[in-house]
Amino acid sequence: MIVDIPFDAGPAALLVWPGQAELSDWPEHADSAVQPASPSGATEVLCELTGAWEARLEPTLDNRYGDLARPAHSGAPPVQSWRFEHRREAPGQDGLAAGWQSGTWPAPAGADDATVTATFGTQGWFTGPLPPEQLPAPLVAPAADSDRLQSAGWQPVIYSLSRGVQRDPIHLPTLGPKGHVPEEFLIFGQTPAGQAVQFRTSVWLETADNLTLALGAPAAKQLWINGAEVSAAPAGYLWLAPVQLRAGVNLIEFRLTAEQTVNLRASWALVREAARYARPEWMTTPDAPRLHSRISFLYAVDMPFQPAHATLQVGADAPCRVLVNGVEVGRQGGFDPYHSPARVQPYPVGNLRQGRNQIELETQDVGRKAAVVADGVAVDADGRRFTWSSGPAWQVRRDDAAPVPVELRRRQWADMKFDFMQPVFVDMDPSFSHLWRRPHPLPAAGLAGGCAHRRHGSRHRAGSLCRRRAGRMAALARAAGRTGDERACSGPRTRLD
Repeated sequence: MIVDIPFDAGPAALLVWPGQAELSDWPEHADSAVQPASPSGATEVLCELTGAWEARLEPTLDNRYGDLARPAHSGAPPVQSWRFEHRREAPGQDGLAAGWQSGTWPAPAGADDATVTATFGTQGWFTGPLPPEQLPAPLVAPAADSDRLQSAGWQPVIYSLSRGVQRDPIHLPTLGPKGHVPEEFLIFGQTPAGQAVQFRTSVWLETADNLTLALGAPAAKQLWINGAEVSAAPAGYLWLAPVQLRAGVNLIEFRLTAEQTVNLRASWALVREAARYARPEWMTTPDAPRLHSRISFLYAVDMPFQPAHATLQVGADAPCRVLVNGVEVGRQGGFDPYHSPARVQPYPVGNLRQGRNQIELETQDVGRKAAVVADGVAVDADGRRFTWSSGPAWQVRRDDAAPVPVELRRRQWADMKFDFMQPVFVDMDPSFSHLWRRPHPLPAAGLAGGCAHRRHGSRHRAGSLCRRRAGRMAALARAAGRTGDERACSGPRTRLD
């Protein structure tokens, strides 16, 4: 049965289906539940529905898995408003006295008027990509004028401390975020090999502190704190750099130089427990590929107890055998229906013992540099937990040659330099190869695993381009970037003056 509903007279129509009891009272409908329209198109008014109508929202979204709000709960999350009109007071203006909080909103006056999204705001500035010699020198101290970070001509870096990048393009291949916030929240775009971008921001601490700045990016790194360069960065994706921050404003500036053309993304965080924040690294060989040779990545694990059960997760972009104490516990690769041999697979391990254990990932050289990543966890009968992962302490051996230190690969997903003839920038969150969830670099975005960020003595000033009284900020529409979440556990803490 097809019913045509006209909307000529308004944006809504009420369709009534009479029950069987009512049909008996309508002789003209005795033979059919729907009477065809008259040839002339005339309509008949049966009833005037006058008076006030009431509307009730009936939520139908399901948040049982926390896809829409945390913590997860059954049913739908409450109705929320996330977009607000935002305006900064000009000198001599008083928004409270003018009634801005009551909806008395003046006509737009310029760039300070905008529609903003709650929790999203400017957290820093970047310039580039450019050849490194064309980038500016790091700022030593905040300037005395209104542009204290000297960011004129730079691009704003906008993200949320709880949701990362708004409409992050990384979610397109997976048809949406599904409640997951990617670890990388700085997006600099396609960066040619040899060119660099420079990021600048500031943090405020109420007391001086010795912390670790965790900087993750598939590029070579330079870091300056208050204009002083931190010691040279190691190879690999993640740099855990010890830093000394003073009370008050601290300038943080880093430069990322692409060693191959990449869609450059990055993350940073100030953390107190660096060991908890560490991640597994992709490893490759330091020498050139040699087709059909055998490559073995080796690591000795000193287990502090007798494991009751253990899991070893292995990622490899070439056919790979996984051996523990000489026994094969799994293999992967060799089947390539998706035009990429990269696979990440967990394996239960039952032959680990207390003391020294040998892990070997044996791959086949397929004519390009092979890369592997490993992440392991063991638990004893009392629930004690021990973890290990791939990194610079591993060694690699080709055929029967002597083992040598591995080379760390900066790029944490498909390696475009070796895997594709034409670069296709399909990004993946670096955590896709992790067996267990590490603390998230954003303070309110972690889904599990606790938090390793600094815990005491600072307050977030994200995106605050001018100082205001807290009461006034609560009364007026808030600028994006202030989350209102000032817990002691937090990550990138930015103050833009």
